[in-house]
Amino acid sequence: MRLLTGTWVTPHDTKQQDIVDPSTETVVGQVTLGNERDVNDAVAAAKKRLHSVFAVHRY
Repeated sequence: MRLLTGTWVTPHDTKQQDIVDPSTETVVGQVTLGNERDVNDAVAAAKKRLHSVFAVHRY
């Protein structure tokens, strides 16, 4: 799961990557890798948030 704009979302890819403790070389967990669609979703969410935070209001 990934946190995107305050909501947990499931990655679109299913590939897993081991998380390895470098001091012991022991696998301590796994994460699901993201793909291009996950990156595009994150960038779109960031742009939307950026525009809402820095929107200039004209009265």
